[in-house]
Amino acid sequence: MKPTNETVTWRWALAVAAVALCYGALHFSCCPEALDGWASLRTLYEFRAPVPFGKRILTAWMAHGLAWTGLSMRHAFEAIEILGAAALAEALRRTFRPWLGEAWSRVAGLLFFGILPAAFLLRSPMTLFLPWDTWAMAFTAWGIHFLLEGRWAWVAGTMVLASFNRESAVLLPMLCAAIHAGRRPWWRFVSATAGLLGIYVLCQWLVGLTLADNGRVFRQLFLGMSWVGEEWVGEPYRLLHNWAWLHAKWTSAFCVAGAMGGLPLWFLGVAGRLPGYFRRFGLVALAYVAMLAVVGNLNEMRIYGETMVILFVPTVLGICDALGEKDLFASSRLDGKDGGGTKWLAWLEMACALGIVAGLVAIGWCLSTGKGPLPAAVRMEGKSGAWWYQLGTARWSQGERPGAREAWERAVQTDAGHWPAMNNLAWMALEEGRVAEAREWIDRALEFKAARENASVRDTEAAVARAERLAEGKTQ
Repeated sequence: MKPTNETVTWRWALAVAAVALCYGALHFSCCPEALDGWASLRTLYEFRAPVPFGKRILTAWMAHGLAWTGLSMRHAFEAIEILGAAALAEALRRTFRPWLGEAWSRVAGLLFFGILPAAFLLRSPMTLFLPWDTWAMAFTAWGIHFLLEGRWAWVAGTMVLASFNRESAVLLPMLCAAIHAGRRPWWRFVSATAGLLGIYVLCQWLVGLTLADNGRVFRQLFLGMSWVGEEWVGEPYRLLHNWAWLHAKWTSAFCVAGAMGGLPLWFLGVAGRLPGYFRRFGLVALAYVAMLAVVGNLNEMRIYGETMVILFVPTVLGICDALGEKDLFASSRLDGKDGGGTKWLAWLEMACALGIVAGLVAIGWCLSTGKGPLPAAVRMEGKSGAWWYQLGTARWSQGERPGAREAWERAVQTDAGHWPAMNNLAWMALEEGRVAEAREWIDRALEFKAARENASVRDTEAAVARAERLAEGKTQ
């Protein structure tokens, strides 16, 4: 007997519930909570987390709503995680349905959770549970679905929710331009893209205005976390950190692709089969990774969730087109033109992709060599020791202790006032049992007022003092 639509619906609901429960339990159990002074569930729930985390208020709102039902704070966030996973699966199903049909769209929607744990559970310096990550992917998927269907009111509503959830909401205007460029009159897709950007800016401004304790709205959100860095350097911290991480080991760049389940490589393999509006998803993903190089940590694998969604949709469709007997895109399911665009648009896509890559390489070269116009623009004169410091930190995180020591020593040689490198050298010497050398490095660091006021330096000095007392006791 052929199952009825109601039976199929219940089967799908049960499958989504099972996958969402398994993924939510895995994510919540394997990823530890952030520290209380940073972005713990308690500080998020009480709207007192620092910028930028405190500006991501949607899940905190949701947690308060669930708490009214009697759930504890932690159980409320667990429920939010499971609901986010279910919303993501449903959004992917609806996105795939016009091309793959009902049955295979369900398979594709659930298949995403087979590769998703790579980004969230791999060992990295920031393997943490943060409640907005899964919902950010869900909003990206729903945004793609509504943009492909041209349901602009729903796109605007999704944009509002995504803007209150995380800064990755800027992907929706980018996807809008990617989908509708070459298909609609330029003034229509430009005005739609500008309107979505306006929603994002308005939501960010409203949150910053409401939560005044979180500081200035845009300076701390976009500059304070990325360009200013720590006061002792005054350098583009994130760019230095990320370039040093890529430079420290030749495998680092491949770690990025691997953390996304190899989706960038799969996408490149099927890109030639995709219509223009799906091919440009790769350009959006590349541009977003470039943005993350400025405002995020590239070795923090969980930040690639939205990029995985963006690449997953066209990659699955391209693979199905390659394996199928008929051309999946022969008759576009979108209104307007087929999305291939004109020849000049294809050349523009290629130029944009090459420009993004070349720009990142040029910036990295400027930061690592201290040459070019960029250092002067961000007050890098005489501060090239920051590069060696970040390179040492990257090597340390990858277990290359001799390389880390060499880089930190170069940082001190380049900048005699680089006390963070001295502090790290002291700690490394202490761990390796060279107490006298540790004392020399920490004493040099303590010559600077900023170091004496730094908690990490005080901890190192206290550890060195304890080691000295222990050594004296053994000799007596």
